[in-house]
This record gives sequence, C-alpha cells and structure tokens, in this order.
Amino acid sequence: MATKRCAEYRFINNPEQAGLYRRSFRFYTENSLLISMFFYALVSAFFLGIFLIKYRIELLLSFPFFAVLFSWYLHIGLRKDSVVQGPEKLHRERKYMGFVVVFVCVLMALLYIDIPQLNWFLKQSFRYD
Repeated sequence: MATKRCAEYRFINNPEQAGLYRRSFRFYTENSLLISMFFYALVSAFFLGIFLIKYRIELLLSFPFFAVLFSWYLHIGLRKDSVVQGPEKLHRERKYMGFVVVFVCVLMALLYIDIPQLNWFLKQSFRYD
C-alpha cells in the first residue's frame, strides 16, 4: 500500500495538491513514503522467514523469489505513471505476471517435495552445558 501511495504522490508531484487529493498526503513526503516502504518490506521479510520455516522448511527455498517479487514491485511502483497507482491494472505488466505464475508453481512444488537435508537447519546446533 505504501508503494501505491508513493506512486500516487509522485504522480501528483505537488505537495499542496496531493494534500487536497488525499488527506494523509499532508503529512507525507516522498522520502517518508520510501522509508515506510523499506520498513514494511523488512518487517514482512522477517515474519515471512519465520512463517516459511515454521510451516514447512522446504518453503525457505522460495525466499529469493519473494525478494525478487518485492523488489520488482517496488521497481514498477517507482516508474513515472506507474500501474501500481491502480493495482487492478497490474496484469498489464506481463513479465511480472509471468514471474508470479512461475513463483506460484515453485511454491506449489515446494509444498509437496520433501528435502530431508533441510531439516539440518531445524536441529539444535548449540549445546549448553
């Protein structure tokens, strides 16, 4: 959502007009929106990592795909007149949507494939005597 707000704010390109368009824009700057996007990405990556490990260790292999997904979305959001302003138009980004389809297939495969070697990460590695 912060990426959408940043794309809208950059599109308007006038703080006074932006404040009239959306009340919350009176308190934002482009930098504060970028910082909030960075913060939200870090927090979501942290909790995503915990979820992936707790739910199914094999899903941890999908983390680089999540990183690319987030980064690519940010790249799209920072373009001039970005489609992120209206997320319902995101399907126009064909390469991005192709990546999403491949990513979903990877996630589905990781849900059903067992990789016993990954259980090594779950074993206690420190001994407290």
